[in-house]
Amino acid sequence: MPVSRYSATSRWRPLGVSAVLSLVVAGCEPLAAGDSPVSEASPRYTPSAQRPQPLITHDFVQVLEPEADTHVKTGFYEEGTNFGAHDYLEVSVWFQMETYLRFNLGSLPAGVKIRSVKLSATAFQGYSAGGDGNVYTYLVPDNSWGEYTLTWNNRLPSSGGPLGSWFIWYPSASTIEDRPGVNADPSLVPVVQSASDASDRRISFLLRNPGYYTTKYHSREVADATRRPKLEVTYTHDVWVNASPAPTARTKHSATLLADGRVLVAGGADHVGWTASAALYSPSTGTWTPTASMSAKRNGHGATPLSSGAVFVTGGQDNGVTTSSTERYDVTTGSWSAAAPMSVPRFRHTVTTLGDGRLLAAGGFDGTTGLTSTELYEPASGTWAPGPSMSTRRFGHTATLLPDGRVLVAGGHTGGQALATAEVYDPATNGWTLTGTMSSRHFGHAATLLPDGRVLAVSGLTPGGVVTPISELYNPATGTWTATGSLATARNEFTLAMLPSGRVLALGGTDGSAVTSTVESYDMATGSWTQAPPMSTARRNLSATVLPDGLVLAIGGQDATAMALTSAELFTPATGT
Repeated sequence: MPVSRYSATSRWRPLGVSAVLSLVVAGCEPLAAGDSPVSEASPRYTPSAQRPQPLITHDFVQVLEPEADTHVKTGFYEEGTNFGAHDYLEVSVWFQMETYLRFNLGSLPAGVKIRSVKLSATAFQGYSAGGDGNVYTYLVPDNSWGEYTLTWNNRLPSSGGPLGSWFIWYPSASTIEDRPGVNADPSLVPVVQSASDASDRRISFLLRNPGYYTTKYHSREVADATRRPKLEVTYTHDVWVNASPAPTARTKHSATLLADGRVLVAGGADHVGWTASAALYSPSTGTWTPTASMSAKRNGHGATPLSSGAVFVTGGQDNGVTTSSTERYDVTTGSWSAAAPMSVPRFRHTVTTLGDGRLLAAGGFDGTTGLTSTELYEPASGTWAPGPSMSTRRFGHTATLLPDGRVLVAGGHTGGQALATAEVYDPATNGWTLTGTMSSRHFGHAATLLPDGRVLAVSGLTPGGVVTPISELYNPATGTWTATGSLATARNEFTLAMLPSGRVLALGGTDGSAVTSTVESYDMATGSWTQAPPMSTARRNLSATVLPDGLVLAIGGQDATAMALTSAELFTPATGT
């Protein structure tokens, strides 16, 4: 004879009541007014008057039903009875009835940051007799229990204290009615986060009431899906979306963030060959507009914003011919004008803005070999002055402005060999000093200043053209390099992007055999790299610009066929990361 879901569970009187059990855990700030979270993990793109291209809402929502649920009880000799096939669940101190729920978080994207959790179950019958009426939620650390085998006798214990509670008052008279109950507790956020990060990606809860209150809930077997238990998870994670394509295909170009937030892309190569063309990307409209072309075709050039708002372009190559010419871009008129040339042609050199506004152009390739020479540009007068020579010829090196105003130059190539050496320029003395040597030679690598003042040098080529995954950290206080986490994918012809949070992204490039779309994220606190969502297109020789709103604009590059790309993509980091 089937058991009625409305049968009395008290020896004294029938139970009645209904309720919706809803556990809401707030992890961070709520959605902005007018934002509604997306159900079932569908990314939502909200159009904006200021940004017509898709604007990514940082919060995503996925609603899960339990993969298993059941209750256990002592009852009338029911310690060994399993109730997994029943379409109801029970919570009561009478006969020690407790409910188990297990959810699979595997459909959440890897690496999500949980912001809030809402656990819900609809109770349809209840009874209040006194005592503590709260229903408490506990974590069950063992997810191996079977829905159709769990009983009171083999039940699994909970761990730790309660993860919040909710309270629903029921009349003493029997009532059959669905009623909601809500309980918010932030302690559930780290528990669900931990389960999401674990390899099993499942989480089990135990529902228990210590007082003389009894409730019956619809289980996952109930026909009406709206009454089944649910786990609603609000989360944020890294996301890529396509941006408007550039007016022309472009690779080996420069991309410079302007003071007004736009991005100036100049030079490089298109489908035909090297180009002098330029274009502007506006984050506020999500659109591109052509602008005036440079006077010369360039790749491997420098493009440096000046305090006046202008962009200063130096050197580069056109069809293998290295140039010493320079020019300025006026953002107000959208035009280029010739500027004083450097003393020597430079290709794959570095240009660093010093604390006093001058520019330090260092090294590079003159068409024959690497250079030791440097020169200093004074924007106010528009003139160059000789600088002190480095100790070693270098091109394809990195130059990083340190917090104390000095400039660290590291690695590169002499024209005969890749380098592991580094040296520091001090504007106060106008001289170079050798500093610690890297453990590996790096050429065509990338480097960035971390928020703690150290410098992260990443990947690139070693002697023989072998791509290395090695990353190293330079400490300006000690002048030494130390090893840090290596990339999963060795990279050349890639780029780095420093997010406002301090995370560093390594984007695209080639490992020597294949062009990659992969992106890796460096965490300064752990010294390790983790996989971030890949770009939609494999790219090498791309640019990546961090926009004022924290998004990253990846532009152009070359695909696996060496074809220059027009496509562009926008990366939105997870909220708070």
